[in-house]
Amino acid sequence: MIDIFSRFVVGFTIAKNESSEIAKEMIEYACFEQNIEPDQLTLHSDRGSPMTSGSLIDLFSFLGISQSLSRPRTSNDNPYSEAQFKTLKYFPDYPEKFESLKEAKDYIEGFLHYYNYCHYHSGIGYQYPSSVHFGHAETIRDKRAETLSKAYTNNPIRFRNISPDPVSVPSFATINYPNDKKEEIIEQLDKTDTDILISTK
Repeated sequence: MIDIFSRFVVGFTIAKNESSEIAKEMIEYACFEQNIEPDQLTLHSDRGSPMTSGSLIDLFSFLGISQSLSRPRTSNDNPYSEAQFKTLKYFPDYPEKFESLKEAKDYIEGFLHYYNYCHYHSGIGYQYPSSVHFGHAETIRDKRAETLSKAYTNNPIRFRNISPDPVSVPSFATINYPNDKKEEIIEQLDKTDTDILISTK
């Protein structure tokens, strides 16, 4: 499970087979860990049977979670999870196979710690997902701006006499929302609290 705004992986599980019970336990635990309040979360997923089961729908109702599902036969409707999964599979030491569930779990735990706390993500202004998720991104950006300003003052020619600015973290993240609606989204965010949208793979 990944928070699409911060790209922070908030939960994972590994099992031999898919099941609605496993999905339910993972989602319930992640919501508890992240202190999710009722009517705060929208959860996007594919249309696999665990994510459309009655027990999971009951859980969503109990926890006040809105559900969002990918369109049928549209594989790119979950781009954030797909991109994170590709990062995992293309990681330099990703093994050809795992000998056991424990080996797989240990590897994924190590990778996700790196991904959440040590990986500079291009989609969030080259910040760590943890920095954005826990609200430190603007402080880090301010420090970067200060460093760049000093570097420019010392040697403006190096920057072609154009004062550099650090990359900003995007103000919102969506799934399957038309690009021409960007201004409408920003206006809506200014008026209301932002929903937390978590994507599952």
